[in-house]
This record gives sequence, C-alpha cells and structure tokens, in this order.
Amino acid sequence: MFKGEKHVSPVWSISTYKGKNLMEILKSDKFKEPVLTKNDIRGIKAEFIADPFIVKENDEYYMFFELLDKLEQKGCIGLATSKNGLEWKYDKVVLKEKYHLSYPYVFKHEEEYYMIPECGESGYIKLYYSKSFPYQWECVTDLIEGNYGDASIITYDNKFWIFAEKMDSKGNRNCNLHLYYSENLKYGWIEHPKSPLIVGDSSKARPAGRIILFNNDIIRFSQNDLDYYGKNVNMHKVTKLTIEDYDEEVIKLDLSGTGIEKQWNKDGMHQVDCCELDDDEWLVAVDGHYFNEISKLEHKINRAIIKIKRKFFVKR
Repeated sequence: MFKGEKHVSPVWSISTYKGKNLMEILKSDKFKEPVLTKNDIRGIKAEFIADPFIVKENDEYYMFFELLDKLEQKGCIGLATSKNGLEWKYDKVVLKEKYHLSYPYVFKHEEEYYMIPECGESGYIKLYYSKSFPYQWECVTDLIEGNYGDASIITYDNKFWIFAEKMDSKGNRNCNLHLYYSENLKYGWIEHPKSPLIVGDSSKARPAGRIILFNNDIIRFSQNDLDYYGKNVNMHKVTKLTIEDYDEEVIKLDLSGTGIEKQWNKDGMHQVDCCELDDDEWLVAVDGHYFNEISKLEHKINRAIIKIKRKFFVKR
C-alpha cells in the first residue's frame, strides 16, 4: 500500500488465548498482546512472523509458524514452545527449502505428525512427515499438482479433504477455492465435482487456519482480503460434504483489526488455529498486524541494502 510519498507495510505478530467458550474467545479484544513477535527470533533477521499452528504433545505445546527471512526475502518454518500455551519461547527454524514456505498446517494421523505447508511456486501441494518430532521434517510425496495457497486438510466420513486456494502460473492469488478428496492421505486425490467452490471472490476464498469440528459441525475459516490483504477472518459452517455435493453458510465472527492506535492488531487479522484441550477448553492462536509507514525513499534504500547483502552473504 502506498499513500502519497509513504510506503506502508504490515507488521505481523502472533497471540494466544485460553478459555472454555470458543465463540467468546474468537473476538479481537481477547488477544490483548502478542506472545511472539519478530523481535523474539534469534539467528535470523525476521521481517515478520505469521500463520500459527499449534499441537500439544506430552504436556508441551508446539507452535509452528511462518518466519520471513528479511535477508533472503523467503519464508521458512519456525518453532516456538510453551508449557501453558500462553507464554512462548522461540526455539529454531525446523524447515527451510529452496522455495518459499508458509502456513505450516501440522496435524496428527495414526500417531504420526505430518505437515502440509504452503510451498510457494514449487508446483505442488506437498506432504511432509516428521522423522523426529518436532524438529526433523522431510517431504514424502507431492499430493496435488499446481500452485496452491494455504492448503487445509480435514478427515471426515472416512476420507481426507483438502481445501486450497488456486494460484496462477506466476503465483498470484486468483481467489478461487478448490476442494479435493481421497481415501488415502498420500495418494489418490480427486478434485470434487463442485470445485472450484468459490470463484473470483477475495472476501472468502482463501483459507485462514485449521478446519475444526465444533458442536458436531465442520467449521472452516477464511480470509477477507476484499479491501486489503489481512483485513479480517470469516467463519463458515459446512452444511453438506459428500463426494457429490458441497454447501456451507457464513457465521458472523468478530476477528478483525481493533482500529486502536499502537495495538499490535490494529489493522487486521488473517488466521486462527483452534486447539481443543481437555474439559472442553480451547487454546486459540491468531495472527494480526498494524501498518508501518515509512517514506518511499527509505523503503527503496532498505530494499537495495537487502539485495546487496543477499548477493554477498546468502549461499546459493
């Protein structure tokens, strides 16, 4: 975004909240302060962090997230840990590839951990397996060919289902939501006859976090990027999901920018991960941003410096 002689860019951070009423938790004002920011990252100069996904294993919480390397201008997957879900400590980068990585959708299947990260312009939706959780990850197969963003998986009716936004050949978002299904996680993926489910609608096509079961309903989240990227999060209740048909309805959700000056999520939010704990308790992770405004000249100088450093210090 540009305003006159200014360059405006979003500064993303991550926050969490724990409670028993999920719909009450999913409000912007519950997330008072970030629990993790770019300033917590060590070893890499981070431009921002976003896209949190949380799993709990052996009384420890693990948060996987996108970390944008400022020098390389490429995303990798970072890890933070917590004992209570509210106080987090950055650990390290756990996955880095030649292509951009983000949206580390981590899930457990048959007592093993897998991840479907967004893989930039690799040309596939890829499945990663944890050889030694949570640190060692390797790609085990290409699931679906094409440039897709924010692939989100769920198991339902003895099948796997992937919702993903289709990108064009240059990696540009085109606001189309596609749906695939398979009886096997690693192969046999078929595009749904109703796919694309959404065409040309930036207000609800792009996935925005883990798909969950809540009150026996399938709930998916989407980004509203109609006015600008990262404005707010929508909630959708899936009312029909079969291999022949699909339908959903929008549920009102208050997960957006607060509009309050100097708040970490003043200008928007674009992802939520709802982790169900014991006793009907939920741990919810979100990301949010505020717009940082600098002069166009300063922005150009900063980018020029990054290009020079990348030329001399980044290994190819």
